[in-house]
Amino acid sequence: GRRVGYRWIIEHIVRDFARLPLRDEPRRPRVGIVGEILVKFHPDANNDVVRVVESEGCEAVLPGLMGFVLNSVATAQWNFEQYGVGERARFVKRGVKALLERYQAPAVRALRRSEMFDVPEPIDELAAKAAQVVSLGNQAGEGWYLTAEMISLIEEGVPNIICAQPFACLPNHVTGKGMFRELRRRYPQANIVSVDYDPGASAVNQLNRIKLMISTAIQRAAVPHHDDLDGSPLDDDLLAVRPR
Repeated sequence: GRRVGYRWIIEHIVRDFARLPLRDEPRRPRVGIVGEILVKFHPDANNDVVRVVESEGCEAVLPGLMGFVLNSVATAQWNFEQYGVGERARFVKRGVKALLERYQAPAVRALRRSEMFDVPEPIDELAAKAAQVVSLGNQAGEGWYLTAEMISLIEEGVPNIICAQPFACLPNHVTGKGMFRELRRRYPQANIVSVDYDPGASAVNQLNRIKLMISTAIQRAAVPHHDDLDGSPLDDDLLAVRPR
């Protein structure tokens, strides 16, 4: 009820960012960053991948944290219908989900009014999209939400994606790297690379994989219709099938 409250702060944060001066130049190729939650966000865990992307002349796109928080409560109804468990939990989680979405709503409205920023998709829509590719029963780690993030990025015009994962993280390999082939089939423009981050992993190898993906992103940005691309993959593990 106060003038300087939660909604007021959110609206003014978005307004202040919208007033920042922009360079008069074409938008750089956008590179999304998804993956295991710690490796995705912590610069020490991912060797400062955002800086690497920006130093290569691209724009890093890092999805928010709220979706990860919501995905754990968004499948309560599915669990009840498919497994017959969690009858009480589905009501509790439904209430938690409604509460979180209520606090998220002012930010969503402010971002949508600005018409300058990406607006986070509702978790139920993300779940519906992911369900077309992977079972919502994949709930370990990032689970189906990792697949949903990649789909959302591609459909929002961010086909270039780095999937960051710790070595031998099985849930991440299943719903991350394991979904690359199907995502490329559905979205021929998808340009996805998986990068293992581990104390024993080679930083040079990580950088080379990212650079190769970015080189494709820059090439596609320079050739919007891909007229000079032959449609063949350079490496099925690194690059998406190039559109004809």
